[in-house]
Amino acid sequence: MSFVSHSLLSRRSFLAVAAAGVLAPAETPAAQPPAFIPGIHLHSVDVELKRDFEGTLRRLAEMGYRHVELADLHGKSAAAWGKALKAAGLSALSAHYAVHTLQYDFDTTLDFAREIGLKYMVCAYPRASNGVCPSFEEWKWNAGFLNTIGFLTARAGIRFGYHNHAIEFIRTPAGRGRFRTGFDELIEGTDPKLVTFQLDCGWAAAARLDPAQLLADHKARFTLLHVRDVAPVQKTNPAQPFRTTAVGQGALDWKAILTAAHASGVQETFVALEPGPADALALLQQSAAFLIRTRYE
Repeated sequence: MSFVSHSLLSRRSFLAVAAAGVLAPAETPAAQPPAFIPGIHLHSVDVELKRDFEGTLRRLAEMGYRHVELADLHGKSAAAWGKALKAAGLSALSAHYAVHTLQYDFDTTLDFAREIGLKYMVCAYPRASNGVCPSFEEWKWNAGFLNTIGFLTARAGIRFGYHNHAIEFIRTPAGRGRFRTGFDELIEGTDPKLVTFQLDCGWAAAARLDPAQLLADHKARFTLLHVRDVAPVQKTNPAQPFRTTAVGQGALDWKAILTAAHASGVQETFVALEPGPADALALLQQSAAFLIRTRYE
């Protein structure tokens, strides 16, 4: 298995890979019923957190959310995050990171993750030379990069994952008249012991795919789930944004998705909205109520 070059990681991280010689397997979490609720991806409330950091966290806890996935750190240290989350009755299980952060500032990033007690670190988007969608060869590079970072986080006891949008499902020329998707390359090019996946249901649906079928087709590869519902009438161009709505009020079949998630080994779920709507907190409260109710039906 190929690794990214020394220049792509800090010296400390590179030496950790080089010294190991071979990839050490990471422990795979034991299959357990997924905790469908309550988890929330905090990118959903970026606007609200900038306006009232501690107050927004308290509001989320009052809705029934108990763990969070970090995105924008809002300039706060791990200690500051930990204090605020504890005061609100929340805990951080996961966080999203850009490729360039993992590539050029990995050691600081890992130190933050360990201090705050993350179980998962997730790559939020692939590297692409055009800034939008990787070529076939770039998808292969991304797969190798994910393996490398997954190896390094495993040594720290943290599971590493990859979060999809819609571009992963675009068919890309792969030579000799063949076409492949980025998702094909990532799934087949990563070691399951080192890299898990976070299925974003809304983005998969935007790519005209059935999230429940994806989960069924790739059992044990998806450990994390973004519970993102989409408004019934949506743009279908993968390069365009779509409008999210409260879970249970959109176009997705959550009974089928959550049943498939349970069967495929999903461990943690996070409600996710595209940030910005004035009624974001109301939508998140409706989402929590829907999922809590659905869980026990």
